[in-house]
Amino acid sequence: MCLEDGTHTTYSSSTSRYAQLSSGNKMMATTLQQQSANMAQQHHVALHQLETIILAAEASQLLQQPHTFSLEDFLRHNPPKFNGKANPNEVDQWGETYNFF
Repeated sequence: MCLEDGTHTTYSSSTSRYAQLSSGNKMMATTLQQQSANMAQQHHVALHQLETIILAAEASQLLQQPHTFSLEDFLRHNPPKFNGKANPNEVDQWGETYNFF
């Protein structure tokens, strides 16, 4: 645009530059929103996978709990009775025989 004194105004170029910046900002905002949505989806999937892994581990631990031996388990093997007349060698042999308890 030309003014009466022959100088040019930068109004139209400023408006054009503002429109370009505004358009660029809108594109950037759209891109950031898309990235945010993608990251939220990935986060959701990762949490779901982690929950599945934790549940599987807990179920596995429940199935693999070690058996605790009781007195009844021990007596099923018919261990020798103590008669009070054992010598040290017999005690060592008895301990080696029933060491798995």
